[in-house]
Parts: sequence; structure tokens; C-alpha cells
Amino acid sequence: MKRRICENAAEIVRLHSRIHETLAQRSKSSERKREWELACAEFHARYEGLAFSWWLQGLRWTAYLRGDTEAMEAAICFFGMSTLFFSFRLHVQGHSASMQTSTVIP
Repeated sequence: MKRRICENAAEIVRLHSRIHETLAQRSKSSERKREWELACAEFHARYEGLAFSWWLQGLRWTAYLRGDTEAMEAAICFFGMSTLFFSFRLHVQGHSASMQTSTVIP
């Protein structure tokens, strides 16, 4: 799970970098503008699936609430990478109390 979260984060960074690479060139031709539009479209189409797919699965959330150690480790890894998943912070507020009262065994 941790490996998949890290791989997904790397893919988000790659997609985001592609937007910036094409942004500087978009005014040079209609083809370059199209490349930028496609980079943006791909980023937006894939972001939610890459960032939240593991978390939004009902079984993961249920496992987390039950105190499942794998789900807890995945949540901690995910929150630790929150700069990449910044928008998720809006959703964290409601769940932070349960994170604080959970026991994680190393």
C-alpha cells in the first residue's frame, strides 16, 4: 500500500511537471497549445484516482475505523505526503480526532 501511494505521488508530480513544461510553449503555435491542453486534461482526469483511490474505497475506510494496522499505516503515509495531496486537508479535519486516539503498533 505504501509503495502504491508513493508511486501515485510520483505520477502526480510527473503530470504536474508536464503542465509546466508545456505552459511556457503554449503561445508559440496551436499544436503547442493543444499539447498544454492535453497535459492539463490528463492531470485533471487522473488526479482524483491517483490521490484518493485507496482512501475512498469503503473497505479501506472501514478498516481504518476498525484500527487495521495496514490501513492505519497507509493513512499515516498519505497524510505525511500531504503537500502533494493538499486539497485532501479539507477532508482531514473531520477525521483528525480518530487519528489522534488510534494506537499504532510499530
